[in-house]
Amino acid sequence: MLNQAQREQLGEVLAAFEGKAVRLYLEDSEAFDVTIVSSARAKAGGDIVGTVIWAISTTNPDAFDTGSTLHFSLADVVKMEDLKSGQCLFDRGDGIS
Repeated sequence: MLNQAQREQLGEVLAAFEGKAVRLYLEDSEAFDVTIVSSARAKAGGDIVGTVIWAISTTNPDAFDTGSTLHFSLADVVKMEDLKSGQCLFDRGDGIS
């Protein structure tokens, strides 16, 4: 579970990376490369919307073809990396790197 500071930090990172590609590691052990489409509702506890570039690890690969829409919440995110540089942008254990 994210604490308030982590929620705020992750919301800011997602907003800064709107339109850019990131690798998301989610709480349910799934991992996706996505382009962040909209993070506007993140601060209000709503869903973040991304377009799947590649489903790295998922329990339902047929549901996540390239170009499909992925909805997730801040609470789902365990780790986030910049896909271009590989830099860790957020790690639930450490906050912002």
